[in-house]
Amino acid sequence: MAELDGLKSSFDFVTEVRGKGLLVALEFDREISHEVVQACLERGLLINPVKQNAVRFMPPLITQRSEVDEAMGMLKDALTQVSKSRIVEIEGEGEN
Repeated sequence: MAELDGLKSSFDFVTEVRGKGLLVALEFDREISHEVVQACLERGLLINPVKQNAVRFMPPLITQRSEVDEAMGMLKDALTQVSKSRIVEIEGEGEN
């Protein structure tokens, strides 16, 4: 959970991390859950969009620590991709 909490400082749009055990959710300050899910899927990580601004992780109970670490890397890459696409989108709006 500490690694997930670190995402709040790395990505300004991550507003909350909550959960118990391996059942964890991330909440965002904007409606980007489907973009995050798609970016994760492209990397081989399955997550659920539970709201327009929240995603949930439900890994198997027999998950190994190495698999959790790998999933965290995929998630960070996905959030970076979404963050960059949002920056380009916002900058493009200012050019009109």
